[in-house]
Amino acid sequence: MRVEYDELTQNYVRLQSEYQKLHDVLYEPLENRTTPTKGELEDWLREDPTNLLNYSFPSFVCGDFAVMLSMHAKLKGWRMGVVGVLGHKQDGSEFNHAFNAIMCQEGLFYVEPQSDEVFQANISDGQWYYHPDFGLVYVDVYVVVVLYE
Repeated sequence: MRVEYDELTQNYVRLQSEYQKLHDVLYEPLENRTTPTKGELEDWLREDPTNLLNYSFPSFVCGDFAVMLSMHAKLKGWRMGVVGVLGHKQDGSEFNHAFNAIMCQEGLFYVEPQSDEVFQANISDGQWYYHPDFGLVYVDVYVVVVLYE
């Protein structure tokens, strides 16, 4: 009985700690913010499990990946934004997609949260840019959902 009680107590303490982290990332302002290097970002992305989740329309889509990665970055003390592009691909097919933006020490980088691809691009309304996994994309509207600066 004592061993079971000790195990339950340890589980309770661990769960309480995890709950506090989740509460803080969702409801508390980011304090002690740090700006990673591109290398630190890439190293962290190799460990972060967000990209391992399954895309499932309509219950877990690109916006969900982007928000989750942003929250995980907040746990690191990094401010990672969520951005969206409404437009079309080079073949004319519609492109409506959410992904991440983060200011690193070397400049602004974008992250494709479903593949962990880190890239730079000049994304603005009325312009083309190259998006990993999708190719050339024409931007009708560029939307910053959660600020990254």
